[in-house]
Amino acid sequence: HEMAAALAEDFYQLKLTEEGDRWARRVSALVPGSDFVRYLAVARAESRDDWATVMELAAKMIEGDATQREGIFPRAAGAYAHAAIRLGQPEAAFDFLMSQRPGAEDYSQPPQDLRTLDLRMTGLPLLAQFAEPQRIITAWEHARSHTAAAGWDWRNSANMRMFDHVIRGEYEAAVPDALETLSRPLAQRPSIDDEFENDSLKPLAQQPEVAARLAKREREWRAMREDFIAMLERSEWGG
Repeated sequence: HEMAAALAEDFYQLKLTEEGDRWARRVSALVPGSDFVRYLAVARAESRDDWATVMELAAKMIEGDATQREGIFPRAAGAYAHAAIRLGQPEAAFDFLMSQRPGAEDYSQPPQDLRTLDLRMTGLPLLAQFAEPQRIITAWEHARSHTAAAGWDWRNSANMRMFDHVIRGEYEAAVPDALETLSRPLAQRPSIDDEFENDSLKPLAQQPEVAARLAKREREWRAMREDFIAMLERSEWGG
């Protein structure tokens, strides 16, 4: 069912809802009521820009301690945070995430479990939308020390290096990492890079090289979508 779920999500990210639904039904038949099925409902709402529904469905998954398998829990948390930013509710969303584990809001303390760490990492982009810069930087420095203790080096992630520069207002320094982030093959995750529309990332998105790469990515996404539509219209694409 993981492969069918991945196909359904790809179609949703390409905003081909009908085809995504077809594969989601296969997943539902294989693992009815599972977290995979629930997450696909979140992905479907995202594909329709129905951010209120994304928040509602993702919140239920977070509250229900969704599985970590295939990264379902952090992906649900990420979808919740992204939708909250789109709806202008980052502070309330941050408070909700932090309420899911005792002491989660205290970034200085080691996380009690992996889900606490996931919630804190997901909370950082939310915090960046409303908090004072020093609070964001302090939380981030604590979080990265805890991830290092867990064996993960944030410096190996272009996205995290970009975040480190952005929260310090170092937009020019963030450009190479933004370009690396935007070099990810669309085939790996055919989504639009709309996170760069967030207030905290807009100054970076306006850097000429980044703006040009974003425009190129959107053209590539539209071309990929048209290719998939043509494939679906061919008779050999089975039902």
